[in-house]
Amino acid sequence: MQLQAVKKLSFSQWCRLIEAYWRLWPVLLKIRFGRTAWLIDKLEFARQAVDLPKTSLPPLLDGMTRSMHEAVRLAARCHFWHTACLPRSLVLADMLNRRGLEASVRIGVSRSTGADSSLASHAWVEVQGCIVGEPETISEQFTRIVGKTPR
Repeated sequence: MQLQAVKKLSFSQWCRLIEAYWRLWPVLLKIRFGRTAWLIDKLEFARQAVDLPKTSLPPLLDGMTRSMHEAVRLAARCHFWHTACLPRSLVLADMLNRRGLEASVRIGVSRSTGADSSLASHAWVEVQGCIVGEPETISEQFTRIVGKTPR
């Protein structure tokens, strides 16, 4: 992590960074040490998720979701363990839900074509049908298999 990026954080951004860092710990521990029942409880198949029409977020909400996404991204970069997209998405959705936004975790898969035909997966967060902190094309690149609002 670049020291310059951390030096420029405001007080509220520091608070979000610390919150994200500490929220990552239990999620990473549960995933790393096989608490599959917890993970299954957090996620259900897409047929049970509610698809909202894609709209644009109001500027205030857009700024808040971007700020939270950046806090989770920075916290993941300075965390003890490598933090993939799933724990980051679970933490971000939880932080947004605690602030009254209807955030949903989405998981998608994509098969690469060519000589090394492999399966890739990715997790992201949506608020009111808008993808948070990812390119808008992410939902086109991956076929969504899981999506649920965390409890």
